[in-house]
Amino acid sequence: MKAERKNLLCRAGAILFWLLLWQLLAELKVFAFFLASPVAALRRLIELAAGAQFWWTLLLSLARVVGGYFIGATLGVLFALLSFSFKAARYLFSPLVTTARTVPVASFVILLLFFTNQDSLALWVVAIICMPIYYQRFLAALEAQDCELLELNRVFSVSAANKWRHYYSGAFLPALDNAATIAVGLAFKSGVAAEVIALARNSIGLNLYEAKVYLIPENLFAWTIVIVALSALFTKAMNLLHLLLWRWSGRRSPLGAAVTGSNTSTGNNTPAGGSAVNGGKDE
Repeated sequence: MKAERKNLLCRAGAILFWLLLWQLLAELKVFAFFLASPVAALRRLIELAAGAQFWWTLLLSLARVVGGYFIGATLGVLFALLSFSFKAARYLFSPLVTTARTVPVASFVILLLFFTNQDSLALWVVAIICMPIYYQRFLAALEAQDCELLELNRVFSVSAANKWRHYYSGAFLPALDNAATIAVGLAFKSGVAAEVIALARNSIGLNLYEAKVYLIPENLFAWTIVIVALSALFTKAMNLLHLLLWRWSGRRSPLGAAVTGSNTSTGNNTPAGGSAVNGGKDE
């Protein structure tokens, strides 16, 4: 408890330091026109939040990013399963994954504008950015499985639910945590960048673009605060979802939650425990 309090105080001190430095730079005449102070940005954010248009814009941008995130995650896991099951599929998806991982967001935006409208474009850009992350993590997790243990589960007729809960979760849940840690931040970065380039209507990206064009630094920093807050909230929501999955698997989550169950180590990929092997058909 004491260590947690100390950690919290250190984080608060670091945030306060950067806020004070930000305020100091904003007070300097050379930066005054281009750099809004934290107080001015917060004041502008409160003014924006008083209007219904702010919340509508926030909701639409969040829907694009979150929708694209889950589409990309689903495609990544599906492609990984197909690549693991069929060697031809791995050769087929390899160029696609490499392209999605290396091509700049701006190139995807310009290309996709020929096939979709400016308002839905951010959704597909986020999906393309997130897909290779989940593909690589889940394919590596599949390849790390012990074939002998898989055969043991098959011999004892362990139910699919027990195999997922007691065996596959040991590899897939850490892969899920790892992929989400990287993908959430990239989803918001790429999604808002796509909105800026495509000038999507009723979007955070469009407001950032207008703040740049009309030289309104208060708007720029206010909307940036919104992006950081949305990313942090979505990260917390994903952590909670992953925590529930860890609890369901009966393992100890690396997020710090104490989970009761026979398997307390995240790296212990044993076959579905004694009760599961002996009574695998019960569930």
